[in-house]
Amino acid sequence: MSAQLVGYAAASLLSGIIGSSQTNSANKAADKAAEIQLEYDNLVYTQGAQRTVRDHSFTTEQILAQQRNANRSRLQQDQIALDNYNYQLANDKYELEIQKRLFNKSEKLYRRAVSLNADQRDLSLESVQAELREGYRAAAFDNEETIIKQLQAAGQASARGASGRSAGKIQQSLLAEFGRDQAILAASLVSSEEQSERDISAIHQQFDDANLSADANRMLPPIAKPVRPAPYKQPEMEFLLPPALQDFDFGPAPIKGAVAKQSPTLAFLNNALSFAPAIVGAL
Repeated sequence: MSAQLVGYAAASLLSGIIGSSQTNSANKAADKAAEIQLEYDNLVYTQGAQRTVRDHSFTTEQILAQQRNANRSRLQQDQIALDNYNYQLANDKYELEIQKRLFNKSEKLYRRAVSLNADQRDLSLESVQAELREGYRAAAFDNEETIIKQLQAAGQASARGASGRSAGKIQQSLLAEFGRDQAILAASLVSSEEQSERDISAIHQQFDDANLSADANRMLPPIAKPVRPAPYKQPEMEFLLPPALQDFDFGPAPIKGAVAKQSPTLAFLNNALSFAPAIVGAL
């Protein structure tokens, strides 16, 4: 029994020695793996931090570039609006000058038309008056011929020796014929005067109608357009830069033996930085 106990004890001791050796080997292997994992986690952490700094710097520069481009575009649009405004003002002034020139020409033509109408009226009136004077002269000539004929007829009657009752009848006949001639001559003069008055009235009416037509063709005085409102300058755009990086943006440094996980803050920042250029471009 003692031999068996000794053998059992020796076997237990040998097994303990072998187990202890295996445990030490396992611990060394685990420690080496932890060192390798820590080295890898440090590399990942360092590269992630460098990438975050790079993306933060790039996004900041990109936003600043977008701001500079927006300012240049705003200034250009303001200058274009100002140039268009000045051009419109110059065009309004040019149109007003053209309207003034056309109006002055219209007034000149109007005054000329009125003057020509007055000349035509005066010529027509003079023609009517000349015709009336000619009628007066013709009537005077006819009246003179009638008187001469009456005197001749009276002389002839006296030469034939007419006297007494016979001479009276001849005298009455001559007076009656003279009266008829005078009545005809007077009626002709009255008719001529009435026609002359009608012609004069028609001439004045034509003169008024011609002036009315000339006045209807006159241009209205030019009126300046309302003052155009000056263009407003485009508002300045506001650009927000990402906040400065803090220690918590990178998360905790790797620890030996701890499970390495990506910092939620770091992941969010990287995600925001990746979308920042698209957001700025859309603005």
